[in-house]
Amino acid sequence: MVINLMKYVLNCFSKNTIVHSLMTLVLMSFIVSAQTAQAYASNPTLTLVSPSNYDEFASNDAITFSAVAYDEVDGDISHKIRWRSSINGTFDKGASVTANLSEGIHKITAVVKNSQSLVTRKRITVRVLASVANIDSNTQPNIEIDFPQNGSTFESDTVINFMGSASDNEDGNLSNDIHWYSNIDGSLGVGSDINSALSSGTHSIAATTTDSQGMSKTVSVNIVVQGEVVNTAPAIALGLPNSGSSYEYNSVIIFQASASDNEDGNLSNQIVWQSNVDGYLGTGSDISRVLSSGSHTVTAQVNDSNGLSASQSVNVQVLNEVVNTEPTVAINTPKTDSTFEFSSVINFSGSANDNEDGNLSSNIIWNSSIDGFIGQGANFTKVLSNGTHIISAFIEDSEGLAAVASVTTYVLEDTQNTQPNLEIDSPQSGASFDKDSMVNFMASASDPEDGNLSNSIQWSSNVDGILGVGSDISASLSTGTHVITATAVDSSNASIQRQVTILVTGEQSDNQAPTVTILSPSNGGSYDSQAVVTFSATASDNEDGNISSYVEWTSNVDGYLGTGASLSSTLSDGTHTIKAVIHDSETLSHSQEVTITVSNQPTGEGFATISWTAPTFNTDNTPLSNLTGFKVYYGTSVEQMTESVIVSDANATSVYIDGLTNNNTYYFAVTAFNSNGVESDMSNISSKSINY
Repeated sequence: MVINLMKYVLNCFSKNTIVHSLMTLVLMSFIVSAQTAQAYASNPTLTLVSPSNYDEFASNDAITFSAVAYDEVDGDISHKIRWRSSINGTFDKGASVTANLSEGIHKITAVVKNSQSLVTRKRITVRVLASVANIDSNTQPNIEIDFPQNGSTFESDTVINFMGSASDNEDGNLSNDIHWYSNIDGSLGVGSDINSALSSGTHSIAATTTDSQGMSKTVSVNIVVQGEVVNTAPAIALGLPNSGSSYEYNSVIIFQASASDNEDGNLSNQIVWQSNVDGYLGTGSDISRVLSSGSHTVTAQVNDSNGLSASQSVNVQVLNEVVNTEPTVAINTPKTDSTFEFSSVINFSGSANDNEDGNLSSNIIWNSSIDGFIGQGANFTKVLSNGTHIISAFIEDSEGLAAVASVTTYVLEDTQNTQPNLEIDSPQSGASFDKDSMVNFMASASDPEDGNLSNSIQWSSNVDGILGVGSDISASLSTGTHVITATAVDSSNASIQRQVTILVTGEQSDNQAPTVTILSPSNGGSYDSQAVVTFSATASDNEDGNISSYVEWTSNVDGYLGTGASLSSTLSDGTHTIKAVIHDSETLSHSQEVTITVSNQPTGEGFATISWTAPTFNTDNTPLSNLTGFKVYYGTSVEQMTESVIVSDANATSVYIDGLTNNNTYYFAVTAFNSNGVESDMSNISSKSINY
């Protein structure tokens, strides 16, 4: 499963300056390319992005002007845009330029010309002030529309008279500077008394005046221009679901459709969805809903602005809710209160069944109150430790319901066991070491029943705690007097200890050990043999700071895996103890371990591999230089993506997520974050159904 991160590429990190989203450019490219085949010579398109019309700036501000230009033949010609001020003249060329303008009201014109010498111009007004205080001292002008009256009706061939008055406390009479505008026909003219014929339809007439300091006021009236309008019905096309589709109970169903109208254009967002069973489902071109069980006729309907409508219907079936019952489990052997001699091979057998899943005996998990996990399946043998064992057989069905059975058994103590032998060879009691020295610890241990125990000798200090395990280890100790204890334990838990006292001299270092935390994989996770496993961790040190990139990864099966905050690898089949180790600049270290299973057999857990394409630009078109990592959100519904995995690697392009439960649909989305901790918007959402 690969997630399309188009939204990533289009909309990453925001900056203080408001800039256009690349979404505009991408969508514009699509629209223009679709029209190229129909138009061979037309003016280029020009869209002003920033600043906004009538924005105000201080005289020492560096003002950023940005726009997008596209031509059907030449493609993206934003770099050809020329910028001109009515006060300062032409001041730059390009898609995004910065300029310091003189005080005053500037008419800013952006001009672009294509290879066929066709020109497009766009204009905005900005005001440059000497100080912010001057902005607050100005008052807004007044304006009134005298004619036409609100609600007036005219015939389509009538020349309509527009009259108004405007004044300003600072500037006096502004009536001759009234700008008239129709929401249908656009600009109508300038003045206190103008005439214009309008197109048929309902017009919102706006009158606007602007004082000398750039402060504006707009008033409006609505009028109707009657005329013969030949309205056509809209058209609607269904995408999803396919008619006749069947869904499990409580499944999230995606409904998609598109609608358009010759007069009103794109009406997709106004599509109303109805079910003959559940009623109103929602409005829009793309919605997701859970339907009640039964046969549904789902209708998508859209109305145009003149009341004509279109609709399409599909039939979908939602299966009845399955009421899951608990499984049953029984222990056949050993019988409760059974007694066994020490070292006896004990036979364990049991059975498990479920009304929905059938025979589950092979999935029984066996545990002992003393020895922990002892086996899995309907039959196996095991030697238990001495003592009273409560044996439990646990089973879980595919819906997560569980059952457990238990018996009590007794294993008699081995009266023949003898204590092991232990001798410390180095260091000698009373020895003295410098604090910077590595102290070597050597010992040998044996047991009449178990043989050589030297490799399992445990070393500890009353000052520094656990030092390590083995017959020959080295460790750096804190300053002070240490009582060193060596311990050997045989298979029957009989133990022996030997001690020596040593002195470590010298100034104690203030250095503290680093810390490492494994983010993924999770402890106890199961992976398919072909899965790419992502290893991710964070590491820090009070003295060295963030040292995540120096984390060393090893597997007890595959050995050295690599170094870094995040890396990916396939592993051999088997049970792996994954270890992450970090060393600081003064050789102090810390480690953390997780255990995972890699197998080509079903594991009873679902998984998904999430892939993405990393963003390379910020929303202002500047290169993205401080990308730090990614965060994958997921969950069993679009509204509840509450689980997450952090990938602290800017070069990562995928992550493996396990532990997904059966018969569920999971939804996934990805964000990126930079070194300042700023997180982008989510990508588009993808889903995967888990069935095993």
